[in-house]
Amino acid sequence: MGLLTPQGEEDDEQGDITIAGLDHLDGDGDDEITYELDEWSERDRVVLRERLEALGAPHSWEGTTLVVAAVDEAWVDRIMDQVDEDLAAASEAVDDDEQVAYDLTEWDDDSCVDLLDALATEEIPYGLDGDELLVASADEARVDEIVAALTTPGATLTLGGPASFEAMSELFVAADELSHDPDDGGATAALVAGARAAAVSSAPYGMDAAWWDGVVARAGALADLVESPTPDNEQVVDLAAALRGELRPYI
Repeated sequence: MGLLTPQGEEDDEQGDITIAGLDHLDGDGDDEITYELDEWSERDRVVLRERLEALGAPHSWEGTTLVVAAVDEAWVDRIMDQVDEDLAAASEAVDDDEQVAYDLTEWDDDSCVDLLDALATEEIPYGLDGDELLVASADEARVDEIVAALTTPGATLTLGGPASFEAMSELFVAADELSHDPDDGGATAALVAGARAAAVSSAPYGMDAAWWDGVVARAGALADLVESPTPDNEQVVDLAAALRGELRPYI
């Protein structure tokens, strides 16, 4: 955990009345706590910032120093503890398996952040030891692809992440419901939304790209059908059942 340094002034003049539990209404609410995080890696600070933003914790940054209101100190401490635990767990997952090392001494900061962002998107555990990136040998082939894409001019990096898996789940549930009730309005809306999400998502990590293209095409055809003015219910049931069957082994 970082070094805590309270900032601000307190008004202790005799005669003032304070009410417990309403500190944020008087001058003490302006006090700030700073966390010196210069020993954290850039990626770890990015993870912390994303967690704070996702949870709506008010904060600001002064270089590598995190600044929060004193009233939020306990909350932010808990968030930082969770981030510490998550980062440690990811590192232990790598330590428990045979490792492969990648030398990043010639990578600039932006490229390193891009690489670590890609690993996070692919949910690939990693560790850092100085200028070396450590990953489990089981993930070596995929990491090789990511590294090659990031270091080859003009190459395109295609990532499959949470969006792909969420689209799969949404499509499966909607297709299952439509296969039983082709007039289900909620399932129709969910199917259309899932088809659109799948169309702009790459194949989920570990899935065959050609198989995913087939799922996207089938979902798109079903979405077009249910959005038509007079959809054929029998055809909706057939297409929905086929899409459900396609996805069932992976849900």
